[in-house]
Amino acid sequence: MKGDIWDVYLRRFAVGPFGSCEEVVEFEPPTHLGYVARKGIPVRSYRADIVLRPDGGGTAITWTASLTPLVPGTGALVLASTRGCVQLFARELVRYADRLR
Repeated sequence: MKGDIWDVYLRRFAVGPFGSCEEVVEFEPPTHLGYVARKGIPVRSYRADIVLRPDGGGTAITWTASLTPLVPGTGALVLASTRGCVQLFARELVRYADRLR
């Protein structure tokens, strides 16, 4: 529906001064969030999907992403940096969820 609040949803996602502006492109609460980075990271394209599923007494988090580096030859560096950020975000997400229980 045109004009709906979910037509475009941009968010700033950051740790300290470093972060990105992202557009939510899929949202299926409470199990799936898909987003693309619009600015803030050195890539031509970045798409990620976060999927939550029950796992025993907890929740399994699957965070998958694909990216194309802005500067050719820097893919390994960008991937390592992105992986480190995702691991930090996932740990903080778990800590936050634990506080809610």
